[in-house]
Amino acid sequence: FFRLAGKTIGSCGTQAKCYQNAPIACLTCPYFEPLIDAPWDKLLDYLIDDQAKEQTLRIKEINLQAIKAVKDIITLIDSEKN
Repeated sequence: FFRLAGKTIGSCGTQAKCYQNAPIACLTCPYFEPLIDAPWDKLLDYLIDDQAKEQTLRIKEINLQAIKAVKDIITLIDSEKN
């Protein structure tokens, strides 16, 4: 979503080739390096909207992990700013 919209949310901390669904799969990867000034609120809104539309239970579980990861990133950024 954000790659297609021209917005960067972070980068990969490795040089490995990854064939996962970037950037959503990146959110739960231990090598992901999130950017502080990325549009996290917009990504969270997108993931929540996508979650509401999804019918497949397994995909809903994956989306929940991504939503939690974004919320954790937002919390971390907010705590660093304060």
